[in-house]
Amino acid sequence: MFLGKKWLEKKFTESLEEFKHEQQKELEDTRYKIYYLFNRVLKIQEKEFDVLSTAWEKMQDVNELVSSLVSVLQQYPDLNNRSEQIVREILDGQKWHDLHIEELLKSSDRNKYYQDKIFWYRLTDVKKSFMNFRDYISRNRIFLRKDLKDLFVKAGDKGVEKLSSEASLC
Repeated sequence: MFLGKKWLEKKFTESLEEFKHEQQKELEDTRYKIYYLFNRVLKIQEKEFDVLSTAWEKMQDVNELVSSLVSVLQQYPDLNNRSEQIVREILDGQKWHDLHIEELLKSSDRNKYYQDKIFWYRLTDVKKSFMNFRDYISRNRIFLRKDLKDLFVKAGDKGVEKLSSEASLC
């Protein structure tokens, strides 16, 4: 009886230790899964935050360019009373095409020519900035919640409408 009791206690202890080991292993697996899922959620939220801040900056850039393009108050340099060298320096800083610079220099009214051309250069800048914004939203939409993505798309569509209507007035 004494040997039987010892044998049973030994078997029970072994079984208990095996059960504790299995429970500990399962607990570690669960901790790892929770840590893994939590880490993924954090990384997705970090990416969402980065995408949101960059998208906001790009949208603000577009807004500033559009506002500048359609502003009633426009400032232009007086090119009629400037030497050819100074006119070239002004236009080189604005990344004008050589052909347009030559045409401006030959123009009888440099100011009018400049005002006509600068509008199209600015419009091109607006379009590039806008396309950059829309492409960014399109490429990163997976990181945006649907409601935020819809708001950015709506803002982009409003921008297209505003740009189209203002450009047609000019």
